[in-house]
Amino acid sequence: MSLVDIHPLPAEDEIMDPATKQYVDSNLAITEGRSDARLAEFRSTIEAYTARADEREAAAREREAAARERDALRAKALEQRMRDIVEREAIRAEAFEQRMDGYEARADERQRATEARFDRIEASIASLKKLVVGASLSTVLGVGAIYLALVQNYHAAFDSARYRTTAERDMAAQRQRTEALLTAIDARLAALQKAGGQQAPLP
Repeated sequence: MSLVDIHPLPAEDEIMDPATKQYVDSNLAITEGRSDARLAEFRSTIEAYTARADEREAAAREREAAARERDALRAKALEQRMRDIVEREAIRAEAFEQRMDGYEARADERQRATEARFDRIEASIASLKKLVVGASLSTVLGVGAIYLALVQNYHAAFDSARYRTTAERDMAAQRQRTEALLTAIDARLAALQKAGGQQAPLP
């Protein structure tokens, strides 16, 4: 069989009768309509899903931006609080240093005052020692002078028996002078003791 012997297929109209062709065409139209409806529904579903995805992505971006903004605000507030804490601690440290400097200054002043007080006490003790030594020497010298005067009077009385009356008068006068001298010595000792008692107390 050659190519010349091959005949073309008959047309569709020649194969099917009009009723069958109409039925097939109607079924094909229904199928195409259903396919178009399903395609349109699928397209609308995809578009709705894409829209929801876009909305979710936009909302996520907004939430992320808001979160970043909140984090930035929190970081800024935390940084400000840290600066405030550092400033307060610096102020407290400076105030503490000032108080410590004041304590040290007052302690130094008290130490200087104590040293000056001890110096005055030592000076008072030295002065009191001098007064006591002077009073003791004055007392010893006064008592010695009294004894010497008494011995001289007794010798004069025994050596001048002829002039007994005169000697008695001299002894009486000498006794008066001795009593006056003793009175003066007592007064001087009292004055020295009073002066020593006034200088002895602590300043």
